[in-house]
Amino acid sequence: MTVNSQPLVDFYSEWFGCSKDRFFVVFDSMTLNPTERKMLGDRGNRDEFYAFCGGKEQRDIDGFLKIVEMMPDVKFKAVFRKNDLPGDYHPLKNLELYHDTTREEFYRIMAGASVCLLPLKSTSPCGLSVAQKAMLMGLNVISTDTPSMRTLIPNDNYGFLLPMYDYDGIVNRIKELRDNPTFRDSQRVKALERMDLFSSENVAKQLGDAIKACYCK
Repeated sequence: MTVNSQPLVDFYSEWFGCSKDRFFVVFDSMTLNPTERKMLGDRGNRDEFYAFCGGKEQRDIDGFLKIVEMMPDVKFKAVFRKNDLPGDYHPLKNLELYHDTTREEFYRIMAGASVCLLPLKSTSPCGLSVAQKAMLMGLNVISTDTPSMRTLIPNDNYGFLLPMYDYDGIVNRIKELRDNPTFRDSQRVKALERMDLFSSENVAKQLGDAIKACYCK
């Protein structure tokens, strides 16, 4: 079995009650397609600072809305399924909310943002594809500290990971990125460099090594 994060080897070994050598770490491959690369040119200089949030798997939407309310001076854009919104949701002046967009529209909205915000409500592997696309598009990523996210963002040089439901911490990190453009740019460069680990070539090599190891047994 392959897993996308080293800590998951221990987790699944205990879960299934089998040896750790039955599991192999193979990262999730991610690249930008030609349409997504064009979005980077179309977005211009991103003079307007706004934070993006979107997706469906284990997103902490209630928490995200709290963060929006806590930062009335910051603009947010989000893409969620309408049925996933809380029943008592009311429009917020600093939030542009989109529903059920196409995949292309989703990433076009995200591409113009400064920050990709992904608060999660589970430690399971979720939010990875959006975080990877964001890093490839040159966005700073702020998310929840999970084993899989830690593979993408090992420390603050590459992005910010915070404990689950730490909304005050997320607010402070957004402010830090907004108010410190030098660090914001440095973190983006580091994140983009790290995405080389998740290229098709590197992931194919990992998978090949896993197959060889299994065959040798």
